[in-house]
Amino acid sequence: YGQSLDLRVGPIILRDAVEFARRSLGRVWGRRSEAERIQVMLAENLPPVPADKQGLSTVMQLLMDNALKFSGKDQPIEVIGCLRDDHVYIAVRDYGIGIAQDKLQDIFESFYQVDSSSTRRYGGMGIGLALVKLILDHHNTEIHVDSELGKGSTFWFLLPWVDLDKSTDF
Repeated sequence: YGQSLDLRVGPIILRDAVEFARRSLGRVWGRRSEAERIQVMLAENLPPVPADKQGLSTVMQLLMDNALKFSGKDQPIEVIGCLRDDHVYIAVRDYGIGIAQDKLQDIFESFYQVDSSSTRRYGGMGIGLALVKLILDHHNTEIHVDSELGKGSTFWFLLPWVDLDKSTDF
């Protein structure tokens, strides 16, 4: 993939992007039961965020896919959205294998695998998180991760919220 993206940024309802990504995951995994492990925990009446609908849905799908891939079949995946001052906090949390602290700085690099045996065990080529970073870079925000080995990971980012009554940008 290239470094430039054709994004059409407008006011997006986070719940719509999350549900679209969740439905897509059910098709990708071929089993609805996997997508049903995803618990959507979005605050009521979240304001829209400025985003490209396809881009934000792709970010959410990739983060949820990773969470499903690296956690046990009986472990929930949580998608969290809430207000934090003038931003919407968006996170995907799993209770899976976690990532060692000394590996965290590299996981957003293209083709990077924390453990080369992970590719065989968990599948994937190591481009999902690099694509997440690229899309969020184009949204002028950063992806963050909090992780502990054996306890799981939380990938999160912030987007400003849009006041449609005052906004002239859309």
